[in-house]
Amino acid sequence: MLTGKSFIDLVMVGVSTFMTAAMAGIFYYSVYVYEKPTLDNAEEFKKMLAETRVVEKVSGVEFEKIIVNLQGQTSRLRFLETTLTLIPFKKNQVGLLEGNKEIILDSIINIAGNMEPDELNSISGKLLLEERIKKKIENSIVPNLIKEIYFSTFVVQ
Repeated sequence: MLTGKSFIDLVMVGVSTFMTAAMAGIFYYSVYVYEKPTLDNAEEFKKMLAETRVVEKVSGVEFEKIIVNLQGQTSRLRFLETTLTLIPFKKNQVGLLEGNKEIILDSIINIAGNMEPDELNSISGKLLLEERIKKKIENSIVPNLIKEIYFSTFVVQ
């Protein structure tokens, strides 16, 4: 890729030579000169123990069979029958869920009742229902309360 102008060609050859020498120098240094620091196993083990977190098992609040009438386009009666368990983030929030069980149940019935049966019958609809329930509960009770919602039964008829 020479241009025919001697000065520009000389500069390009010089830059290429410099870059090649620099890369060779970096390669030589990394392979033959640089020594990795040795690890102290006892100290690394102490760091690892300090960084580990204790995972506490949190039991959830189970809601028995809930039956919700669904609005449909046809005159046929459609409903959702579900059993679900709400898992809070922390152990001390279980009492908060137990104390507000009626509000949570009302929220579930209200949200599910406003969804279409065909929408609930799909996986994306079930995930949407789960997210709406979480958001409604967190808006009406306490933020960051629900970690997971497990559906034991989920039947749309």
